[in-house]
Amino acid sequence: MVFRCAKDRGWVEYPEYQMPHCDNPILDYGSYVFNGADPEVGSPPGNSLLNISLSTVKHSTRTWLMAEWAFHWAYSWHQNLYGVQDVSYDNAIVNVSCVDGHAKAVKIYYNPSYGAGAFMYVTSEIPAQYEYQNGPD
Repeated sequence: MVFRCAKDRGWVEYPEYQMPHCDNPILDYGSYVFNGADPEVGSPPGNSLLNISLSTVKHSTRTWLMAEWAFHWAYSWHQNLYGVQDVSYDNAIVNVSCVDGHAKAVKIYYNPSYGAGAFMYVTSEIPAQYEYQNGPD
């Protein structure tokens, strides 16, 4: 039996990512990404879970551990305001799992003045009404 990722549609603007991520060997056949997978793209030090013991995370119910790949660039595979276009926007909906083990759909904060990647924002830049944070603080 083969299980398909129902919403994963890849990233249509980039040829190497146009297929669903769960079918893409470049992404290890995964639609989800670990919070700490992209340190080379400019995330501030200590703003992810890279090399962090999960037992030291202060807000385990808010800190995301795994998220749909679309989280990184603040677009959504669910109820996307732009249809099938992968356009970053504030309040895009993505599924995440948190350090404490629960999963939920959250709205992503997007402010291009903080950078193109929502995963790079430090906790103090994410307004309190958003139900997640990137760093372990």
